[in-house]
Parts: sequence; structure tokens; C-alpha cells
Amino acid sequence: MKKTHKWLGVALCAMAFGGSAQAQKLMVVEMQDSADNWSCALSKISAATFLNGQISFGADEGETTTTLKAIDLKGIEKITFVDDPTAVKSVVANPAAKLRAVVMGNTLRVKGYSGPATRLTIVAATGQTIQNYDTWHGGDINIATLTPGVYIAKVGNQTFKFSK
Repeated sequence: MKKTHKWLGVALCAMAFGGSAQAQKLMVVEMQDSADNWSCALSKISAATFLNGQISFGADEGETTTTLKAIDLKGIEKITFVDDPTAVKSVVANPAAKLRAVVMGNTLRVKGYSGPATRLTIVAATGQTIQNYDTWHGGDINIATLTPGVYIAKVGNQTFKFSK
């Protein structure tokens, strides 16, 4: 059994035997082809069976177990357990991102940027673009005209939040 399949089995056993997945309400199976993604309320799943390269999720119906879904293990990208199912995906911090904002009065200083001139955009929390700098070189930015609030700055392909 491959290493990923072992971890999948451990996660499902934790779910079945009262592990940390107990607090979750929904299981989401993300496939390599996103059109095949599948989710199910954990309260409906009573069994997970590994057989012939597939995992089958079952639900008890009286004295019998009905198969809810059989999924090919090779196509699984990841399985997550969600406590509050919404249409919003969680954003995970990127440890490779090195930019951070330092606000000093009416000046925004972006720490950690050392690349060539790039575009810097400041967007309000409402989504409105507030300031655009097409050729920003890493210098300080005057934010005196910004009203107090939360803003998002995009430098190249990285974004970060700051407050004034």
C-alpha cells in the first residue's frame, strides 16, 4: 500500500473511531479531475472499505449497508474534513511569501521585496482599487489619503493585508 493510501486509512480510522474528525460535519474528496469532486455529511457515512484500488463509503440502512460512493484511490488529490461547510475555500498561509506590511503613520513600507520594478495595487476591503503603481521599485508608499480601515496590497503575484 502506498504511503498516501496509508495516511488516507489513518484519517478515515480516526473519523470512525472518534478522532479529531468527530467535530467536523462534512467530508470533501477532491479528485485530480475537479469535475469528479464529492462531498458527504459525516453523519451519513457509517463505513469506509478499501478493496481493489478503491475506497467505498457506505451508509447503514437498517440491517444492510448501502454504498454511497466508490472512488478510485489513484484519482484522489486530497480528502478534507470541514466543520462549517460553505462555498468559500480556506486560504492557507504561504510560507514562501516573504512580504509584510509595516505602517508608520501615513507611510506604508513593504518589507521583504528586492525584485525588479513591478506593479503594486492597493485595494479596499470592499474590492475597490484605491491606488495603482505600475512601476513600483520597493520604496515607501504615501497612504495619507486612505481613510482608516483594512486594505489589501498586491505586489507582483503576492498579496498581503494591512490596516491604517
